[in-house]
Amino acid sequence: MKPRRVESTRLASRRKGAAQDSSRRLAFLLCLVFLPAFPAAAHRLSSSALRLQPTQGNHAWQGRITVPLRDLADLIPLDANGDSEITWGELQAAEGPLQTLLHTHLTIRTGQAPQPLHFEGVEVDTLAGETCASWGFSTLGTPPSSSITVHYTLLFDVDPDHRCLVRCAAETASDSPATDVLSPQHTSATFMTGGGPSPPPPMTTWIAEGVHHIWIGFDHILFLLALLLPSVLRRTGKPEATPTRFGPVAVQVARVVTAFTVAHSITLGLAAFEVVRLPSRWVETAIAASVAVAALNNLIPFLRDRTWQVAFGFGLIHGFGFAGVLADLDLPRSGFARGLLGFNLGVEVGQLAIVAAFLPVAYVLRHSWFYRRIALQGGSLAITGVATLWTLQRAFEG
Repeated sequence: MKPRRVESTRLASRRKGAAQDSSRRLAFLLCLVFLPAFPAAAHRLSSSALRLQPTQGNHAWQGRITVPLRDLADLIPLDANGDSEITWGELQAAEGPLQTLLHTHLTIRTGQAPQPLHFEGVEVDTLAGETCASWGFSTLGTPPSSSITVHYTLLFDVDPDHRCLVRCAAETASDSPATDVLSPQHTSATFMTGGGPSPPPPMTTWIAEGVHHIWIGFDHILFLLALLLPSVLRRTGKPEATPTRFGPVAVQVARVVTAFTVAHSITLGLAAFEVVRLPSRWVETAIAASVAVAALNNLIPFLRDRTWQVAFGFGLIHGFGFAGVLADLDLPRSGFARGLLGFNLGVEVGQLAIVAAFLPVAYVLRHSWFYRRIALQGGSLAITGVATLWTLQRAFEG
């Protein structure tokens, strides 16, 4: 009977190996299917900038609006010859339609009176490392008013993640400029001119921006998911063994999330207050690499039982990425600490929402073949592929 047992064991081993090969092939196909679904520039915020300042004597206003070319190309076909490059000549040729868009989607009022805007010729500028079209503009002389209101709707119809960062300079050098962030849900901002200082945006504005950023920051989301995927499984010397109670799983996840939160809060504060500054290209490349390493560790566990340490170490890098977005928001120095706190709270709210949605479902499905082979192995393989692509693109882009 002994030879039969040996043969039976070998047969079971072959079947198990065939099942593993099948799951690996399925995971590879899953990676190929979902790889194009993630944008390569996962960390960039679509944003325009609007600057306003009063002129001397006649109560007129002058300003400048700066919009990324890649966003404007969603509204008007700027690439006339289809060579995937927008030349200076093509940009000038579209000057008329572009200014029509600006007149349609940008309104400035002093008090209750709308002001005619006179736009200058288009220029080329940069914003957050992106090539942009930029226009100076001015209003006519108007009677004194205690407030000025900006209403902006450009790009909101085609990109709900777009933001316009408005900065209104004070009339006297002793006052700090006021800022606001316009979005599809908040299209107007009012600033005081002669009747006292402009109230700062409410804390909820900066919290909402933090939530918004974590939800559109696919690299941060994938890093968090890579850490969470094995959290409902306990590794042993054999294939994964499943924890029997939700409590230990929740404690393990809490350690991971807390480590990531503490780490990115440290570097976010250091970078935001310019104690430590790193080149954006290095930071973005390192963030993408951290996602690949975290996901690869699920397939080849070379950092076994060190999940929270991994979360802390790579969280330090992700904090510099959050700081880059915060810098793009152009917070005034007078309200910087408040904006920093609100933005960081928003990041945590968005992060906890992801955990709350993921963890119960993963715990219920943890026994299934689908979770072990498709979600854990296939998902980790797909994340590794996407993050590797991001790393190469960010490291070698011009």
